[in-house]
Amino acid sequence: MEAPARDGTLRLLPASPPDIIRGVQKDDIYSNQLHDGCQDLAQRVLGVFPALQYEREVRLLAQLLYHGVTTGAGLQTLGEEYCNMMQVTRDGQLLSRQHRSTLVLLQSLGPYLAESVFRQLDAYNVSGSNATFGDGGAQHDSNTVLGEGGAQHDSN
Repeated sequence: MEAPARDGTLRLLPASPPDIIRGVQKDDIYSNQLHDGCQDLAQRVLGVFPALQYEREVRLLAQLLYHGVTTGAGLQTLGEEYCNMMQVTRDGQLLSRQHRSTLVLLQSLGPYLAESVFRQLDAYNVSGSNATFGDGGAQHDSNTVLGEGGAQHDSN
């Protein structure tokens, strides 16, 4: 948003939190639509099973494409445009190319890398849970199996 200053020039006002949230939600909608289109293309080119195996990478590609075409090119995202917002520095200047590139990489690679780390930690905890962490010393009957309803005792 802009407001006239005393000297007649326009100055930018900070975006309100509801506007920021609305903008991010709008960006998510368009980004998800782009992901769906990319996923559909991947299924047509690679087949259903390989496309599902690479869904995370397809999402990364869609994120890079969306943010690269908007933020990377120095344009507003569709959410920013919808809420009449712009990304600027603290002194109201447009972002440099390096800053925009960093934002694109963080917005796209950040979630992908975080999910990769959490998957690795989860795999480590699952594979090492019996040997490393244990279950707090609880003893299990060798005939006890875990099912959907929790622990079930095998009556054999």
